[in-house]
Amino acid sequence: MVKCERTYPAPSSLAKEKKKGVRGSYREPDVIEQLQHVFHGKCYICEMPELQDGVVEHLLPHHGGKDIDRMFDWDNLFWSCSHCNNLKNRAGYEGGILDCCKEDPEQHINCVYADGEVLVRVRDSEASSRATAKLIEETFNLLTTGIRIHAANRRKAALRKEMTVFFECLRAYRKRKGKWNRRMVTVRLKRETAFAAFKRDYIRMHRSEYPEFAAMVDEK
Repeated sequence: MVKCERTYPAPSSLAKEKKKGVRGSYREPDVIEQLQHVFHGKCYICEMPELQDGVVEHLLPHHGGKDIDRMFDWDNLFWSCSHCNNLKNRAGYEGGILDCCKEDPEQHINCVYADGEVLVRVRDSEASSRATAKLIEETFNLLTTGIRIHAANRRKAALRKEMTVFFECLRAYRKRKGKWNRRMVTVRLKRETAFAAFKRDYIRMHRSEYPEFAAMVDEK
């Protein structure tokens, strides 16, 4: 999970649909398009790119339309994959995870990929940090049902592929520190790329080896 910048004004359909109450839709085309832009086409939780199962996620639940304000609140709408949406909808996460449009998750959690395994740790003692770290880790590691096994393994495979390319870019840069190789690493570290948090945290944990990139990932 990385910081995202929400754009304004809110999609115009939200105000119109809110007047319809529970019969209104918060999934109109303008909402989908703007959410995809805000979250760079990625699930805001696991950072899986190019979603085929994208859904409009409510950070704070509206309880089946009982809370109309939450249901149509632009600041409460996020772009998620169905896998993460299903995991987050369990009671233990209700209203408890970080809002990545208002806070920088990288200041609170540490995403680690090593030897094919995913570990998400907290940087502080905040309850929201602990809940977010647990949720992200579960998206890659929770294997309780056949569907969840498939979804988790698919995300791990995509993460492994992205990290392999990233490590290859780093090796090329170490071998020849030219402008092109430096640019290839820099591009992979941008927040809008797939699984950016894992790559950016790798640089943080190896800042003595890559001081030229540390400044980029430390930017707020």
